[in-house]
Amino acid sequence: MRLKPWGRVLSVVLLLAVAGCQKEEPPPPPVKIMPEVTTEDLFMMTRRADLVVSAEVVAVGPSVRRFEDPPAYQGVTYRVLDVFKGDAAESPLRVAHPVMRARPFVDEARAGLAEEYFHPGGRFVLYLARDDRERVNYPTGGAPWVSDYFVWDDRDGVMLLDDATVEEVRQAVAAHGGGGGRRGDPFSGRRRR
Repeated sequence: MRLKPWGRVLSVVLLLAVAGCQKEEPPPPPVKIMPEVTTEDLFMMTRRADLVVSAEVVAVGPSVRRFEDPPAYQGVTYRVLDVFKGDAAESPLRVAHPVMRARPFVDEARAGLAEEYFHPGGRFVLYLARDDRERVNYPTGGAPWVSDYFVWDDRDGVMLLDDATVEEVRQAVAAHGGGGGRRGDPFSGRRRR
């Protein structure tokens, strides 16, 4: 059966109307990556941290499943690659990560650390404080998994490991002698980009 010209036009209009009425699913919220870290951020984090390391993810604990206030924490086990400040006697290193909305490396759809970054082999620079409150403590079939440290700065306390970041962290630690007051700006006033 052959349509008349007005029939073809009507068919196209109906097809476009039906296509336009279909409800599109909104894309899942993207995983937020760390914002730009400034020289001042690096100095402040270096001063406050008990331990600054580069580390590789060995295992990731269960997601928190829902957001809470104060934040819930998710456990990650790391193998320490390099120590920039402090003493990482614990091996492996057990770290509690805060899981909050609109924070770097958090998957908001599953209320946990983003699997595309936090997986065995993922590498980060971590700014940590000793965890005396056991923010993460869950059974494992044997001895419970208990966090030794926690990421105290939920915005900048975790950075992707790359050569430029390592160099800037080393300079910030050296400028503070591993802590203490400001001893000059090893970055010559430039900000990390």
